[in-house]
Amino acid sequence: MRRALVPLSLFTSLLLAGCAGGFGEPETVEVTVTSVVDAPVDDSNEHTPPEPEPEPASEPEEPEAPAAPQAGALALDPVHKGQVGGTCGITPEGAKISVNDTTSCDLAAAAYPIARHATYTWTNTPNVTSVPFTNISGVYSPVTGGSYDLRCTVGSDGTSLSCSGPNNDPLMSYTLSGSTWHSLINIVG
Repeated sequence: MRRALVPLSLFTSLLLAGCAGGFGEPETVEVTVTSVVDAPVDDSNEHTPPEPEPEPASEPEEPEAPAAPQAGALALDPVHKGQVGGTCGITPEGAKISVNDTTSCDLAAAAYPIARHATYTWTNTPNVTSVPFTNISGVYSPVTGGSYDLRCTVGSDGTSLSCSGPNNDPLMSYTLSGSTWHSLINIVG
């Protein structure tokens, strides 16, 4: 709202001049009074909607970055992310990672550190070569979103470590060249 000042000095001077007291001499007192009154509002823009604020310039969308590996999972070469079946790369120990045609490289990468650090025991089946094995549970697949319980075994020559689910699905193997898993995993018994 606008406010306007209205000087009332002329009117007040005349009014108070007649009230002056004294010894016969007229006394002139001048008083200025200032009042604040509301100025009329300009209603001409009352029904005009306010102008919208300009939207900030949007930045071009960047392509979505690939999902980070599961905590503790082996970091895959981006070429193998989402790949199902085939060879998936090499572990830090130099083992070649392979999966069957229904298993993703991402699941093999998630299972590897769990299998690598698990505790193994020796199989005890009559008339069969005893090999180290362990069971690992709840291995999360970033491709399917499911969790898998796997049995991991070291091959009889010691160069391969394989993990599989029921009926060999999923199936992944980690194969060393020139060394064995016996010195790289924890075997008890």
